Amino acid sequence: MTTDTVRTFITTGALGYKQDAERRYEECRQAVADAEQALTTAREDVREARAERQKAREQYDAFVKANRKPRQTNVVRRVLQRLEAGNTGMTRQQIIRETELEAASVSTTLTRCKRAGFVKRDGEDFAGLWILTEAGRDWLHSNLPMP
Repeated sequence: MTTDTVRTFITTGALGYKQDAERRYEECRQAVADAEQALTTAREDVREARAERQKAREQYDAFVKANRKPRQTNVVRRVLQRLEAGNTGMTRQQIIRETELEAASVSTTLTRCKRAGFVKRDGEDFAGLWILTEAGRDWLHSNLPMP
């Protein structure tokens, strides 16, 4: 066989077809390996991004708590002091009257205090009594910022 005959046999015959199929198989196998590596990298990036997001949330929450306006804390303390003075609890209207705060401020403050566990409601809607909890009493007598 001459060199030209061998080349023709390799490129056009069964051997050429086999070599093309093997080359294509290796290209596909390499593409799969590259994709698997990219997926692994992406998963690591997602884990890092989640951790970074959580850290940023914690920093933001700490910043918000540290920079809360003093007036907000003072309003909360005024409301809780009135509740402490009225041992049996007070209605929202009584708190508004005694603290001389606006109704919206008192409502917002009571909602925030309820979420923080400082007060609880005994009764229904606007007629119910707001009662200072032990956690509220502890916070009131501390110098901690409003959570």
